[in-house]
Order: sequence, then C-alpha cells, then structure tokens
Amino acid sequence: MLCLAFALGGNAQPVKMHGRLKVVGTQLMDEHNRPYALRGMSLGWSCWWPRFYTAGTVDWLYADWNCSVIRAAMAVTPRGGYEDDPAGSKKLVETVVDAAIQSGIYVIIDWHGEHLKAEEAIPFFREMAAKYSKYPNVIYEVFNEPAEETWPEVKAYAEAVIKVIREKDPNNLILVGSPRWDQELQLPAADPIKGYSNLMYTMHFYAGTHKQWLRDRTDAAIRSGLPVFISESGGHGAHR
Repeated sequence: MLCLAFALGGNAQPVKMHGRLKVVGTQLMDEHNRPYALRGMSLGWSCWWPRFYTAGTVDWLYADWNCSVIRAAMAVTPRGGYEDDPAGSKKLVETVVDAAIQSGIYVIIDWHGEHLKAEEAIPFFREMAAKYSKYPNVIYEVFNEPAEETWPEVKAYAEAVIKVIREKDPNNLILVGSPRWDQELQLPAADPIKGYSNLMYTMHFYAGTHKQWLRDRTDAAIRSGLPVFISESGGHGAHR
C-alpha cells in the first residue's frame, strides 16, 4: 500500500534509481525487484489552480520537498476544465509531465472527472500513452473518484480506457478507482479486472472523515490479493 506523502532520503533522481515500476502480487516493485513506495504531492484541480502546473512547481517539490512523484489532477467537467478547453488542459498536464521527466521523478496523469465519460477519456489517454510510453516516469490514473456509478460500470469504463493505453504503452503502471470516491475496495477485490498486468486500485483517505473502518476495509482488500495505491490523502474531512 502506497501513500503520497513527503519523501525521505537524498536528491538522487528516483527514476534513475528505480526505473520502470511493476506490480508483483499486491506490492509495487522497482525494476530491480525491490519493494518501492512513492511519496509526493497531488496537485489541486487544474482548472482552479493552474498557477501550480509549472516546471517551477515540479522542480521545487522535487528539490525542496524531496518528492518522488507528482500527481497532475486534470479537471474534466468544471468550468475551465478539459471539456471547456481540451488544448489548454492538456498543456497544463504536459507541462507537469515534461518537468517530472526532466527532474527524474514519477508523475501521475489523473483524469480528474466527476462522471464516467469513456468517449472523452479514451482519446485523451490514447494520446498521452502514445506520447509518453517510452518514459518509465509516467503512471496513468484512469478516473479520480467514481461516486454514484456501480462497480460493473466503473470496471467497464476502466477496461475500455486500459485497452487503448496498453495498445500504445504495454508496461507503465495504471491506477483504477472504485465506487463511492475510491472507498468500496471490496468490490474490485471480489471482481478484479483481468487480462492486464501492472494495475493497482486507488483508495483515498482523509483522516478527518474515514477513520478505522476504511483502513480495515483496505487491509482486507490487500489480504484478498488486491494491489492498493493511495493516490490522495489528507488530514481534513472529505467524502463519506
């Protein structure tokens, strides 16, 4: 189980040290077959905080906070997001991704939407995978937080997006959400996506709301064999 938090250690470039990441069982491993935990920062919605989607922000988070990963949360439906301005939204994400590659850290391309829209996500991820497949830095998060959708709906969406990513990028890590804001991990644990490797399932934990019940549910999912990745966490309250 992996957390986005502050990194420890020196300033050696993480990607040079650990290379392309892979999932073995429930554990994320580096290219040397050693367990590896990513630690870093998730940026806010790109439509509301575009000022942070810069090379300077990425460089500072790497050099000052020692982050090994940055998450670029590309807003989809709010005003100013991808549906309003596809080119501008992609440019923000690409700026962060390119800066992460330059700094030698990992980067999550996050489809930060509110509703499942495969017809929009598929061409976006096809383009991102075609552009960045050769870089071991890149991780794809196919949907931020499914809310009202069922697991069969989320699973079908994820399978459609994963298919086009894997056509262009057969190796890099892909993250999949679960219903009720990434809290219903027991559902993919009972019915995981099959036929693809290097998948992990996201859980979002906010200490002011989620408490022991979500930790217990997550531990149970991992014990059942589900690889879990925490792509958002914080100290305040959030979705129940």
